[in-house]
Amino acid sequence: MENRFDRGFIAGVIGGLVMNIWSFWAGFINFTELRMVDWAGIMFYGHTPPFSLIETVVAFFLQLAFSGVLGVLFTYLIPLLTSHNLYFKGLVFGSTVWFFIYAVSTLFRVPGTIPSSVGTVLSNLLAALLFGLVTSYVLKMSYATAAQPMATKMTAVPARKPLKQNDDDQNNPNKN
Repeated sequence: MENRFDRGFIAGVIGGLVMNIWSFWAGFINFTELRMVDWAGIMFYGHTPPFSLIETVVAFFLQLAFSGVLGVLFTYLIPLLTSHNLYFKGLVFGSTVWFFIYAVSTLFRVPGTIPSSVGTVLSNLLAALLFGLVTSYVLKMSYATAAQPMATKMTAVPARKPLKQNDDDQNNPNKN
């Protein structure tokens, strides 16, 4: 992919997938009471869980789209900050978004998001850190792939012009 927007969106979606895998697992083992998809559902539907299967699926895909947008935002921030220590910057970005979302939900007293247990807070923080780490990793790999020399990228090139056979024969005195 040539363009930063596309790379950022894909990296954010992949980061969102990893974040949701952790979040679903944390919910399965009862470490958290509020998975990432539940946060999205509360924001989109305006009511607390439980959600129907279709509501959960739609909230999941909308949450992935939001993760993609965050990936784009992160990608456009990188040139402003330099790409040095990209993984650390990804961790800071993920935790900053987590903090902002928690702050907004607390300030506006969003039902279903407050109060939160320690397990939920830690699980969602870990999910946000995973998001930042995976997003920065995918971005770094996508830029490394784009920077490969042209010879290693299977590209079509025009054939060379054939040499004339007569030129060598005429200029070679040893040729009988």
